[in-house]
Amino acid sequence: MQSLTVDATKTLVQACIASRLDYCNAVLHGITDNLLQRLQYVQNAAARLVTRTGQCEHITPVLRELHWLPVRRRIKFKITTLVFKELNGLAPPYLVDDCNLVSDDIHRDTDYVQLSPSRVWYQGQGQDSVIDHELRRNHWR
Repeated sequence: MQSLTVDATKTLVQACIASRLDYCNAVLHGITDNLLQRLQYVQNAAARLVTRTGQCEHITPVLRELHWLPVRRRIKFKITTLVFKELNGLAPPYLVDDCNLVSDDIHRDTDYVQLSPSRVWYQGQGQDSVIDHELRRNHWR
């Protein structure tokens, strides 16, 4: 019986699973612990598949070996990276145009930077719709 090599398995998992975990991280930020745990189970299963690790073995060393952040930290890292790029003019044009810094007074000793979207689009009933200002303002706090 033939099986995939470790490198081939890692590439396949990266293409099919890890890319889905990274997709739309801004939407995943703030999800319930229950949903987050489900995503973590998926990542753990993928890590076990790649490394051929047994179910009884601890997953943290496996994730470290693969250089994979746990899902919660992965979401924070991706969002933080996008904010850094936005603030330093390295973000894609659609983010630069659609996201504004609320205050230029950024304190280096705090972790807090407030951004406000210029507009937020969502797909609804076959047509693009703009979320009203009040809903958008409350969501992005």
